[in-house]
Amino acid sequence: MKQGHYSQRGWLVCKRALAMMILLVFFSGVILSGVYATGGDDVTSRENILIIHSYNQGFSWTDALHQGITENLSDTNYTIYTEYLDAYRDTPLDQNTIEKIKHYATKDIAAIVVTDNTAFELILSLKDEYFPDVPVLFAGVNGGLPLELPFNDIKGILQNVDYEAFFVWLGTAMPQIKDLLICGADTTTTRGTYEQMVAAYDNLADDQRSFNLHLIKIEDYDQQLEEIAGYDKASTALYTAGSFGVLNHDQYTNMLSANSNLPTFCGVSTSITNQVIGGFVVSPYEHGRIIGEDILALSAGRSIESIPIIKEPVQQKIFNYYGMKAFNLPEERLPPNNIIINKPQSNYVLTLNQVILISFIMILMAVIISALLIIMTIRKKSHLALANANEELYRRKMELEQKSEKLQISQDELTRNVSLLMNANQKISYLLDYNQLTGVLNEIRFNTLLETNFLKDQDITIINLTITNLNELTYSHGKEIYAAILRSIAEFLEGITKERDLIGLSSNNDFLIATEGIHKEESQLICQMINFFDKPLVLDLFTVIIKYKIGIAYYPLQTESYSELLQMSRLAITPVINNVLINVSHYDQSIMDKILHENAIKNEIETALEAREFVLYYQPKYANDGTTMLGLEALIRWQQKDGSLKSPGYFIDIAEQSGQIINIGFYVIERVCQSIVEYNLVNREMPVAINFSGQHFASRDILYKLLDAVNRYHIPPHLLEIEITETALITNKEYGAAILSELRELGFLVTLDDFGTGYASIDYIKNLPIDRLKIDQSYAKRLEDIKSRKLLKTMIQMAHELSFEVTVEGVETREQFEIIKTFEPKEFQGYYFKRPVPLTELFKTNE
Repeated sequence: MKQGHYSQRGWLVCKRALAMMILLVFFSGVILSGVYATGGDDVTSRENILIIHSYNQGFSWTDALHQGITENLSDTNYTIYTEYLDAYRDTPLDQNTIEKIKHYATKDIAAIVVTDNTAFELILSLKDEYFPDVPVLFAGVNGGLPLELPFNDIKGILQNVDYEAFFVWLGTAMPQIKDLLICGADTTTTRGTYEQMVAAYDNLADDQRSFNLHLIKIEDYDQQLEEIAGYDKASTALYTAGSFGVLNHDQYTNMLSANSNLPTFCGVSTSITNQVIGGFVVSPYEHGRIIGEDILALSAGRSIESIPIIKEPVQQKIFNYYGMKAFNLPEERLPPNNIIINKPQSNYVLTLNQVILISFIMILMAVIISALLIIMTIRKKSHLALANANEELYRRKMELEQKSEKLQISQDELTRNVSLLMNANQKISYLLDYNQLTGVLNEIRFNTLLETNFLKDQDITIINLTITNLNELTYSHGKEIYAAILRSIAEFLEGITKERDLIGLSSNNDFLIATEGIHKEESQLICQMINFFDKPLVLDLFTVIIKYKIGIAYYPLQTESYSELLQMSRLAITPVINNVLINVSHYDQSIMDKILHENAIKNEIETALEAREFVLYYQPKYANDGTTMLGLEALIRWQQKDGSLKSPGYFIDIAEQSGQIINIGFYVIERVCQSIVEYNLVNREMPVAINFSGQHFASRDILYKLLDAVNRYHIPPHLLEIEITETALITNKEYGAAILSELRELGFLVTLDDFGTGYASIDYIKNLPIDRLKIDQSYAKRLEDIKSRKLLKTMIQMAHELSFEVTVEGVETREQFEIIKTFEPKEFQGYYFKRPVPLTELFKTNE
């Protein structure tokens, strides 16, 4: 009787629970039906919102902005149209993309949201014609706004960071930092960020400027890393100011941090990954959330004019635990109100999620215990069901055995796929560690193995092999010769080194060899290399002469740092790089002394540019009659404080190496234009020639600088003659030739200087965008040699046939002048006529 009583009570509890669940589902359905019924009336009143992103979907910055904007915009009240311009790959914007944006003018758009500069500038250009009455909200715009916006219904939030507060904190938290490198591609974002940082830096008090700012915006990523490597690692930090080529800001920041191994800061929260420290950053989600609130305010009736433009920094102080740990930045040095991400949680601290989980488990256990009590009251009735289940189980067992056979077949196929995957991984590992052209180690893998392949107390020789004429051979014979030379050298080096030795190829095509023992110049290994390169290299289609330099450094004799050892082997080549008689050099302290001396000269050059210590002397060019002045050549001199002059030989080569030649060239342009106006050379129709470096033609800055100068001083372009040597031009021939062609079309004269001393072929010369050939002075000095005389005459005749004017320089005697005059060049220049002098000795001011 008791057992039946308990069974009856158990079923009663089950029935009551089932009834409660049915009632709950019913009322939930009623409530949801009511919601959908009331919501149905609002569908027709949705507002159309157009969101235009500058960058592609999947870029974390863009996705976070989009999430913040749309998070509180319900589907029942808004219809969201989203367009991604993909500014990284689509620059300038494709016309089809612009037409697609214009098409939205046919829709009833309630508001437009634009993110970042490209979308902002696009909507500014289209608004007046296509969206005159549509309010615009922006976010992520970098670099400030135009002084006067043409519309009063454009509002939003600027992407500003409090750089002044960041600099003060950095100087206090990391006092060892002496150089902060602002890195990025040469883009509007990078330059805008750098200008804001410089302005903030200038606002600091003198005692707060504990470090210097430097802009690193080299377009080649490997060159940028080399530029960064030139700074002291112990006192240098990086700040990524923009993207780099096809890399977005996040990817570029992560790569630069990993490859440089320097403390890296950024201004965007989504870029804080791996060992990036972070800093005072903008949160794209937070900026997007503010714009979303503005949309809701507009929908509620607020006017667009009453919404302010937020210019003050809306930022967070986010720091990456792993970046702090990697560069010894303790938490106590962080600024107030900081946020530390990626910090491991203590095993003894329960998070909110863990508390919820434990509570849920306890409730679940209570439910299970209750269920078990109910099950115990009805277990007898389950025996029959169990017998039926056993029969069903047997049937399914037979089915499983059949499926097991199929599963075995799938397992075999999976095993084969895993084997293929392992082979693919091995190939990928090889591609990452080895140079594909030569089969030797790449530079990164070489550096890694250098620290593990040898014993700590073992003598090691590092050899740096540079092929000095590799580029020249490539330009003259084609890219096939480049690959053949590198492969032949790699095969030779593998044949003369030991199995434990390392052979690598650096990013600038220098071969690196690490071998056991101390190898002097007379050692067998070095002698084998000298004998190999002193003979012509016979290839399939060509036989070429290889010019080479070998730099040698020793471990631990000269240093116990492997990175310093590699640097020493490279520096060892410096003293002999231009010496045709010596090809092997060992590192010693004098090399470093020379480098320090050159660095001192570099600093003096910077000071001289600021103090305007560089002066110009002018050497005239004369016609065939020897008296009619046809033009001038501007030649730079360095005037010391004591009044003495230093010739270009003292500083030009060093300026070329350091890149200071760019600013020197810009300085000369400015001074020449001032002199043309001051001495009335426009009315005299007296062109002035300026010598330029090949570095000037590596970017379009020289084009903009020349145009700006002639426009400001009202000088006809044909009065500025651009002189560049064929050696300088050949280092960047395609891009440089394109810029020279533009300058000629604008009216500037272009002269190929020192003609006859380089490697360019006649076929190459005839296609250059030049007006004149200036024959090197060495030809005028060798006129007593009949062959040299005939060669000079032939060169002038050839130039005339190609419609080039000719200037012969280096004429020092009347006899030379009389001989060369018969060859009929257009101009003569040399000490016979006039030495370089100040312009005051040639003309009077505004005569």
